Amino acid sequence: MLAKCCVDVETCCPSTKALNVEYLYLDLQSCDRCQSTDKRLEKALTLLRPVLLELGYHANLSKIHMSTQALAIQHRFLSSPTIRINGCDLFETITENNCGCCSEISGHDTDCRTFMEDGESVNAPSVKLLIERILRHVLNSPQAESNQAYVLPENLKQFYQKKP
Repeated sequence: MLAKCCVDVETCCPSTKALNVEYLYLDLQSCDRCQSTDKRLEKALTLLRPVLLELGYHANLSKIHMSTQALAIQHRFLSSPTIRINGCDLFETITENNCGCCSEISGHDTDCRTFMEDGESVNAPSVKLLIERILRHVLNSPQAESNQAYVLPENLKQFYQKKP
């Protein structure tokens, strides 16, 4: 049985595997959907921590602000917000709608990611949906697809060009 509480999981539970969670976003200062997704992701990871330890994993969360076009290209960024685990997008498909907050930031109509939940499109995934997706990823262990050609979406090109 693994320790119930660790200050440094790599020291007290060295046999655990890393679950590298990347949260890629356009804006955490004023974008409602980026802020909501961020808070819900943190809560989901907090709730999952003991379960992940029992399964032999520890989660490392990296928040990456896609502040420039160069960063977006480097990270093969497709839509905001994006959550990846060990390089794999937590959600298979990308759907978007107009994001008033990011449109205001860039001065241009900007579409941001939406998520399908219970047959409806929502601007931020619920904690429940995030937990389900994270567990599905852990139990199925999909591999990241890095061989696909990447092109910065036109929507993001316009966002970065118009951004002050």
